[in-house]
Amino acid sequence: MSTSPATPGPTSPAAPEPTSPAAPGPTAPGRDLKPLVSGAFGNFVEWYDWGIFAVFATVFADQIFPSESPTASLLSTLVTFAVGFAARPLGAVLLSPLGDKIGRKRLLSLTVLMIGGGSLVIGLTPTYDTIGVLAPALFVAARITQGLSAGAEFQSGANYVVEHAPPHRRGLYGSSNLVSSILGTLLATATGALLTAVLPESQLHSWGWRIPFLLGAVLGAFGLFLRSRAPETPAFESLARSAAIDRSPLRTVFTHHRTAMLRLFAIAVYTSPYYLWTVYLPTYAHLSSGLPLSQTFLGGIISLVVMMLAMPLTGALSDRYGRKPMLLVTPIGMAVLVYPFLRLLENADFTTFLLVDIAGCLLISFTSGTMAATFVELFPAEIRTTGIGVPYNIASALLGGTTPLLATALTASGHGTALALLIVPLSLFSVLVLVRLPASLGRPPADRAPAEPVTPLSPTEEPMAPAPRRLVIRDATVLDPADGSRTPDQVVVVEDGVIREIGTTPPRLDDAVVLAARGRTVMPGLIDCHVHVLGLETDLGRATQGSPLYLAARSSRLLGEMLARGFTTVRDVGGADHGLARAVAEGYFAGPRIVYGGKALSQTGGHGDFRAPDEICCHALPGSPAIGTVCDGVDAVRRACREEIRHGAEHLKLMVGGGIASPTDRIDSAQFSRAEIEAAVEEAENANIYVTAHAYTPPTIDRALRYGVRCIEHGTLLDAGSVALFREYDAYLVPTLAVGRLLASEEGAAYGVSAENRAKAARVVERGLAGLELAHRGGVSIAFGTDFIGPMHPHQLDEFRVRAEVLSPLDILRSASVTAAALLRRDGEIGTLAPGARADLLVVDGDPLEDIGVLADPERRLAAIVAAGRVVKDTTAELSR
Repeated sequence: MSTSPATPGPTSPAAPEPTSPAAPGPTAPGRDLKPLVSGAFGNFVEWYDWGIFAVFATVFADQIFPSESPTASLLSTLVTFAVGFAARPLGAVLLSPLGDKIGRKRLLSLTVLMIGGGSLVIGLTPTYDTIGVLAPALFVAARITQGLSAGAEFQSGANYVVEHAPPHRRGLYGSSNLVSSILGTLLATATGALLTAVLPESQLHSWGWRIPFLLGAVLGAFGLFLRSRAPETPAFESLARSAAIDRSPLRTVFTHHRTAMLRLFAIAVYTSPYYLWTVYLPTYAHLSSGLPLSQTFLGGIISLVVMMLAMPLTGALSDRYGRKPMLLVTPIGMAVLVYPFLRLLENADFTTFLLVDIAGCLLISFTSGTMAATFVELFPAEIRTTGIGVPYNIASALLGGTTPLLATALTASGHGTALALLIVPLSLFSVLVLVRLPASLGRPPADRAPAEPVTPLSPTEEPMAPAPRRLVIRDATVLDPADGSRTPDQVVVVEDGVIREIGTTPPRLDDAVVLAARGRTVMPGLIDCHVHVLGLETDLGRATQGSPLYLAARSSRLLGEMLARGFTTVRDVGGADHGLARAVAEGYFAGPRIVYGGKALSQTGGHGDFRAPDEICCHALPGSPAIGTVCDGVDAVRRACREEIRHGAEHLKLMVGGGIASPTDRIDSAQFSRAEIEAAVEEAENANIYVTAHAYTPPTIDRALRYGVRCIEHGTLLDAGSVALFREYDAYLVPTLAVGRLLASEEGAAYGVSAENRAKAARVVERGLAGLELAHRGGVSIAFGTDFIGPMHPHQLDEFRVRAEVLSPLDILRSASVTAAALLRRDGEIGTLAPGARADLLVVDGDPLEDIGVLADPERRLAAIVAAGRVVKDTTAELSR
């Protein structure tokens, strides 16, 4: 990875726009308002049309569905209403993928056209007496059309609004979709009240009921006008430009995003209390306490208004404090309060009913105001509409229609409070899933916990004293990352820097250094497979102009900080050489063992060429402290490979694709020819080492793997085809996710990252977790890497927190130990606690398998660090000879 300063000048052509939650959205007020209104307006029209159908069902029932029994006519009408509801999941399956294939804007235009068109058909359909059975057939067809459109409208509108929103206001903007639905319901109610008040009953039955449906058609036409003039979202435009559109989003969602779907479904079960409170509660209060319907419906309207006003506030709070706390309020509150609320309504007056109704609506507003932004953030842009639409509409169809029906049946049987038996289990299910929701979801980077500083470890003598002849760690709980086992009451015996024995037999303690773990976890030292120990500036191009001696001196502090964080081995993939590695190994610098590859190889204008577009000077020369060198053509590549091999490189690194913030290349550009890549692979194989490659996109990843590359750095935008190639060639992946988030944030701007390059970083952030989860589910060997440079190095441990959003603590720990060791071809030597392994040990106050976060707090949680048998940190207060 490289970054370049935010200086004026030429930029990479057609740089991708931001698609990440962290990407900056539009800032001009006019641009903010148009997408917000356009996205939310369809939801408003949808709920208005559904509302007026329910309000006027008793008026037109006998004209469209004639029967000798008025009740039978009404039931036929309500069944038609329910048919539209049942069509929603089908609409989600059929129409949602269009939003991911042809664009958010086009799908939104289609859905509002279907909604308005359905209303027009209903408003103009002649009666049964005029056209016979064609009248109910047209009604049913119109309702099915509106149901299909409803199955795609919410997620399309939510996508559209949130993808246009500024990153720090996504919750606030997303709440507009739910606010508009309440506005539509209120307009339908007001329209019904107005027409019944001003029209005689005969005129209302004859033609008056058609007016609100025709008004719905007009609203639909206006919505189509708005959406036809609104811009497409930056996220979809970026997908289209980079040819990253998923042509099978439905298959991708069900294959690779089941966890996100479960999380969304757990949020969407709020549909049950939502419909109980907003649809059925006035009727329940009327039947249970005898309150007049006029009073309970008035209270229901007041409560809806309160909820509508509260939702923007809860959405804004989720922008400040994260989505997870807001989303947990509704299910926890309902699980505790739903039964007492229902009991209160058994003998309630109007004031009691109103307070209960408002309290429930306020609880629900925490989910309603937050969920649109949450849904968008759960899925990557290329399958987002489909990923939201399917589980959300299934939950709505299962619970939205059945909750009022079940409530009616229970109330009629005299057991209305038994509704708690539905609401409480659903709420507990929601809580159990949502507690595993990433705490960082929705929180802007500036509000997340800052990186904790660590005290760098330094040698106490010149050179550092050798490892003691014997070291004994007693009373240890030994953690084996290979199988996740934890064995208490163990004694670890180290001799000459190598683990000799692990067991329960008390060892001989004479002339041994004794370290008392006191039950703490003892685990292998961590391995970071992607560092730049000479990456001391944000602008890596400046390193070519600096003194190698000065950079080495500065790197000593950086290395000491890495060791203090628990990293006992690092793989440098650009910059470090034999001299620095030897200085650490011989104890002149306190730091982790360095596995180095020398300079990364780049073509002219590639990711390792740090010259600005208008810079005439030559690239970095041999002997300069740059992290990369430029070579063009097979002969030059071979020469550069042999030079690094001569210096003792344990791997070679090729820049085969563009970088996040390179000065002159695009992130989706392919670099080096097949012949050049194969030449490097051949040179590596001749020296019995391997090639690793910098690549983000499937084309660059796939060609590298096919040409013999053993490891891919980053690989964030990989797809299912890439995963298959990783498995076929037994290759490794080293994702680096936390650094992308940092570069895309406002903090990245403070480090000098330009807006264009932050937008490119945002695209990587957008796909990062999904790519990691896809690779993990596909069985790819994933190693731990960070890739921080300059002042960003203190964030090295953030990678644990980011990966924890989709991986278990054991999977993360393996990536930083046994899998990393296998990548470095040092399995059995490092990354493990076993006789014969290097004595790289951490004594941890806590259990990383229960909470990986303990490794992200080294100052307080790393009680002792042993590197190659040397005790470089000890706070156990029991170290003696």
